[in-house]
Amino acid sequence: MNKYRFRLETVKKLRVAHRDQQLAALADGYRAEQILAERQAALADEAAGLRDLQRSALESPYTNVNQLVDAQRYDSLLQAQEKLFAEQSARLTVEVERRRLAAVEADRGVRVLEKLDERRRADHRRQQERSDNKQLDEVAAARPKGLDTYTI
Repeated sequence: MNKYRFRLETVKKLRVAHRDQQLAALADGYRAEQILAERQAALADEAAGLRDLQRSALESPYTNVNQLVDAQRYDSLLQAQEKLFAEQSARLTVEVERRRLAAVEADRGVRVLEKLDERRRADHRRQQERSDNKQLDEVAAARPKGLDTYTI
């Protein structure tokens, strides 16, 4: 009997490549989330430092009004940037979820073909065993009856 060959091997390879692309895109999304989180943390640290600076300027006996106005402007800029980062984070979360679902779907497609391959391979093996047993039975049936016993 012939050697087993999965007829959809090319399709399986294409689906594996597609799944790998989807996983790479998902990994890029996770990296983008991590970078954005780091930037948000740095921005929060900078805002906290600015508030400490404003507090210390107000507590000093000689208050520089220009310095306070500049600090207030910079605080407004930081708040706008914080709002922008929050919007980006929300959009990025949606995109990462979309990529995750695409990766799950691509993986499901690969697993379907792998299971089909396993079933067909097992069917082929069983059919091969039946064929081998049938040949052995035919050989045994064709042997002359007198050769069954051994005498020494």
